[in-house]
Amino acid sequence: MALSYVDYTSANTTAATWAFTFPRLSDDNVKVKYAGVVQSHTTMLTNPDRIAVWTDGNLNVSKGVSVSGDLVRVYRETPGTIEGSEIMLVDFADGSILTEADLDKAAQQLLYISQEYGDHATASLKKTSSGETEFFDSESIKISNVADPVDSQDAVTKSVFDTSIAAVGGITIAPQVVSLSIGHAAAFATNTVIAIPGVVLNTYQNTRVICVVGGVIQRPDTDFTVASAGADTTLTILGEDITSADVTLYPISIQIPY
Repeated sequence: MALSYVDYTSANTTAATWAFTFPRLSDDNVKVKYAGVVQSHTTMLTNPDRIAVWTDGNLNVSKGVSVSGDLVRVYRETPGTIEGSEIMLVDFADGSILTEADLDKAAQQLLYISQEYGDHATASLKKTSSGETEFFDSESIKISNVADPVDSQDAVTKSVFDTSIAAVGGITIAPQVVSLSIGHAAAFATNTVIAIPGVVLNTYQNTRVICVVGGVIQRPDTDFTVASAGADTTLTILGEDITSADVTLYPISIQIPY
């Protein structure tokens, strides 16, 4: 459980306030984000503690940013945790009288900072617990706001992936393996032609199909061809009839790529 923030899901329908229970040194230390965007026009309310976002003089959850389903995070940001705020709120001086309030404030600032760093660390990607030090576990949480890749080993964003897919022909089916054991109306004299109903491939996929006959990988364009027409795909085993009594003699499988 986080000690310095609380999350909500935006409904973006009516005016609302967001409650929180974590302590703070100042109301100015309490912030709210919609979908990762810090909101500036906020008002604190107490008994119980809650924060509101204002737009054009009206209490409004959307402020032109939030949409239904957005993450709304109310969080504490104690001075000392971000660049430009590396200060201690209490400055001790030689010969000064130490009051309980000053000592408490100094200790609370350090406590709150450590809690906030602990929450940040807990919410970050962690190494898996199975000893696989090269892997990280996001615990089924979506990773957002990722930059587009530059180097060959950078992670790929969905936008880059979608663009790449569109560039090679708008592939629409997932990879799959089709195992064939299909009867025929008549024996084939030269080639074995097999229809695969309901599978439509584009040009990019046709050139990357892997065909295996009887456990032996076939050479594209030399041992087999693949072509699509309408709602079906035709697999042609070139140069031989591998059927008997109108049934294929060997197990045939094709792997269809993205």
